[in-house]
Amino acid sequence: MRIDLRTVYDPATVDRTQTSAAKKGDRSNQTSPDADFANAQFQVSGLEAKVANVPDIRQSRVDQLRQAIQAGTYTVANDQLAQAIMNNVLKR
Repeated sequence: MRIDLRTVYDPATVDRTQTSAAKKGDRSNQTSPDADFANAQFQVSGLEAKVANVPDIRQSRVDQLRQAIQAGTYTVANDQLAQAIMNNVLKR
């Protein structure tokens, strides 16, 4: 799921017909909580399957880093190195 933080809620763009139908008691457009839950379970199952297919190690990235280290072209920014050292020290 992608959340776009640049989207701004504008009450003027809300579809008022659905709101007025809900006020009148028309529930034909609404789903039951059980249906919503079943849909959520289905989505979770699909995401679990996708995650199960993702390797724990990104071998292509490991190979790229290995080649850069062997070639002597791998560099780390000083601030990143300092932050990593501090994080390691603070964990102890």
